[in-house]
Amino acid sequence: MVSSDIWMGSGATVSMIPEQEINTGSFTSIAAASGNQRVITLNATFRINFSLLTNLYRGCYLNIYAVSGDTFTDRVLIQANDATTLTVNDSLASAITSTATNYYGVIEQYGAPVPAPKGSGGSTTYTAQVLSINFSSDTRGDYDNDSIAFGQVPSSNGASSTAYVIGITNDGSYGGASANLEVNINDSDLTTAEEIIDVIVAEVGKTGSIHFSASRSGDNLILTNTYGGTVSQSPAVTNASGSELSLSTTTAGSTVAASGSNPRLLSDTWLGLVSSVTIPSTNVTTEQMNLVAGGTRNFIYQYKGIEETSGGSLDMLANSFWPLYYALGKKSITTPASAESAHTPTNDFTLASGSGTGFIYSETEDTIHRTEGTTICPPLAATSTLDSHLLINNDDVQNDLITYTITEENGHTLPSFALEYTLKKADQNATVAVDSAKENVYSKIYPGTVINSLTMNADVAGPVNMNLSLAHKNTFVAPTNYETLNNATDVKNFVNYRGRQGQTETLTSDSDADTEPLMRPFFFADGTISLFGQDYIRLASFNLTIDNQLQAQRYIGRYDKNSQTQLTGQRTYTLSFTGHVTDAAVFTELQNQLATALSSATSEIVLRFTKENGEELQMKFRDYMVTSAEFPVGNDRGPVVVNWTIQPLTMQECTHTTYWAIQG
Repeated sequence: MVSSDIWMGSGATVSMIPEQEINTGSFTSIAAASGNQRVITLNATFRINFSLLTNLYRGCYLNIYAVSGDTFTDRVLIQANDATTLTVNDSLASAITSTATNYYGVIEQYGAPVPAPKGSGGSTTYTAQVLSINFSSDTRGDYDNDSIAFGQVPSSNGASSTAYVIGITNDGSYGGASANLEVNINDSDLTTAEEIIDVIVAEVGKTGSIHFSASRSGDNLILTNTYGGTVSQSPAVTNASGSELSLSTTTAGSTVAASGSNPRLLSDTWLGLVSSVTIPSTNVTTEQMNLVAGGTRNFIYQYKGIEETSGGSLDMLANSFWPLYYALGKKSITTPASAESAHTPTNDFTLASGSGTGFIYSETEDTIHRTEGTTICPPLAATSTLDSHLLINNDDVQNDLITYTITEENGHTLPSFALEYTLKKADQNATVAVDSAKENVYSKIYPGTVINSLTMNADVAGPVNMNLSLAHKNTFVAPTNYETLNNATDVKNFVNYRGRQGQTETLTSDSDADTEPLMRPFFFADGTISLFGQDYIRLASFNLTIDNQLQAQRYIGRYDKNSQTQLTGQRTYTLSFTGHVTDAAVFTELQNQLATALSSATSEIVLRFTKENGEELQMKFRDYMVTSAEFPVGNDRGPVVVNWTIQPLTMQECTHTTYWAIQG
């Protein structure tokens, strides 16, 4: 039956998923070729921590390295994946396929959302305790005052166990310590061990308020707990005469918590103060044909062509300028001043200790990894030095700002991230997993999202705004049991909301009032802009556009018709300003035949925006020309408002100091 409830806008959430290189660890095995493909089983430690979404990584590249020496060996396209394996073309060298454990893989960043530790899939296993007590004597007097002590799980699977004692007497009075059940075997007709056990079984059977059963197997009494679960009491027997009772544990009671199998991604990453979002559109071309045949005027045959994902965009107030990294392409990190001293993870996958959400800075990789409990997401690069990682202090946000130096990427791809778009019906707000019918929780993921163009603008009346025009690899519909938003149900708990751990940030010295500026956008009035060697204080507005002119490309052998690669084109910068001027410098620069600031550092264009808490953005441009300057005449005889446009060729410098954890 289909639910009659309709989707409501209040149930829609858009979040970010970082994409990074994913070290899978040394391979467990590589299967024999089948259908010109080979299946690689991932490292056991990787499989314990993560469950990959089936076919999400299709079309990503897998770089293969020799474990010894970290030597690059091969690069293959991932044609399919499931939770624990990658399927690639049968083109691997025989050395790799014959000795898989000597090689490890790294999934390239583009189109590779970072997995989070597995969710709650599966169920807790409760095993019931089973004891076997051997009766070796046929003389009933030997059992006088003997006892059997053990634990029973009293109410339900997994409940705390309680002690229980069966006391045996041959004279009508049990002489041992107190017993929950006393069994009298003072009957001359009992001449064998089997008959004595049958009496005990019968007494257990007619006794209420017990949570175990008794049976006989030969000369053994079998005690089986009704409920499964860990038993804290150690079973034991006491022998009053010798060794007539001997005990063995056939099955130990245990509780094995679900290891988890539901896939998750780091999709609880906050986008910032987004005022509007355009979800990418997914279009499938339809081709119709007449097949050069007669008939009616209708087409005879039609088929589906390629699928294209396009048109996503974000409008936001800039409380962080994290999109500049994705628009420009490279970053380096200044070690946070309050980061802890060198910390050594146990291995590439785990920390020695940890709880909750944290971040670790890898000096050798010059990047930030997120940690969930003791799990590192994604695993550290195999080439990283384990003792050169710093835990970023999350407890004192104000004094733990990170400085990013952002530079231009001149390669053919830009760093990417993914978007998650999740719809929940009103009564499903606490639900995280996609249901099989996809009628209560529905989620789409847009991997390989890159910034085609970024526009930053502001005027004296308000904050700095950013508009991101996006391009994407494809549209991926999340499968059943995918746990959306990394199990978060409140956007305030997203990473980077207020603090790196969301509103749950534990603060040692900062009050909520101190951390409020972290949420507040940068304001135009708090900035400074320098042009032609001087600060311009009479500017009313500015606009900066970075255009990457991305080109969507498809190639033969690209595994499906749904995906495309976004390649960089010509990068251009455009700056425009509106303000009051006091001299003719702007018009002079318009007529100047030489690019300004080719040799003079004082002629840089400097954009600087600050907050009172120390967060800052500074951008410097050189080698620029004024391309237009309008000097209109106003009828009101007031100040002359001038509009002018500047075309820089390069960005000289960009530094951003922020609390924001940029994972890419």
